[in-house]
Amino acid sequence: MPDRHDSTLVTRFWVEQGTLLIDLGARRRILSSAPRGGGLKRARFILNHQVPANPIMAQVRSAKSIWYDPARYL
Repeated sequence: MPDRHDSTLVTRFWVEQGTLLIDLGARRRILSSAPRGGGLKRARFILNHQVPANPIMAQVRSAKSIWYDPARYL
């Protein structure tokens, strides 16, 4: 029976504007820990965007803050 899984994994990676991009070279099964849409997925690229440790404290907040759904702009 032929092996269905390629045991070699060649990756490329680079950083663009605070985001680490990893190219897996082909679609692979990955496990995403994203709060929305996570789980077992198939993807060619993995992205890791760097954010400040305390983004709320880093910006001046008004009395009323509006938190939009990040899925609309990510």
